[in-house]
Amino acid sequence: MMTLRKRIFIIASVVVLLILAISLLLIVWGNRDKTEIIEEPIATTSPIFNQQTTIPNSILNDQSEQPLTVKTPTTEEMEKNAAKQLSKIFIERYATYSTDLPYQNIKDVESMVTENYWKNLSAVINDSFETTNFVGVTTKAISSSFVSWDKTEAVLNVGVVETKDESGEVNKTNKNVIVNVVKIGDDWLVSGFSWE
Repeated sequence: MMTLRKRIFIIASVVVLLILAISLLLIVWGNRDKTEIIEEPIATTSPIFNQQTTIPNSILNDQSEQPLTVKTPTTEEMEKNAAKQLSKIFIERYATYSTDLPYQNIKDVESMVTENYWKNLSAVINDSFETTNFVGVTTKAISSSFVSWDKTEAVLNVGVVETKDESGEVNKTNKNVIVNVVKIGDDWLVSGFSWE
């Protein structure tokens, strides 16, 4: 004869098994109605080859029938972008300095300037640098535009924000810099600059 305890255990086990069976049935039944999603590959090419890239609308969740075409920049656009980026990076590095690391800003731009211009810049580097007050300047380029453009040389106007910390007194100033760049081989290099 079965004890009351055994009967309760058997009934509880049957109830748990029924709940599991119903849950499994609902999961299987629910997945049967879902449609299979097929991913379309994204056609990409390198911008070096100057080709267009097409991204299917289904990837972008767009309901229209026309695929989105991304225009690859032309060679001239890429060259202009390279000249702009160089001028901004150059002025940020050159005009960011500290009395704690004298002349480091000049050393940081050696690979960005022409050989002749490096001779002018490096002429001021001196091993004996002394100061009693701390001065730190951080320069951030915020804009750049072409004053003139040619395939091998350009002049850019770069807008910067200069933050100067002089012994704890901090001042911000907006400035403009004219940066001259030339193309030597495959590289754009800075050939000079002047503050406006």
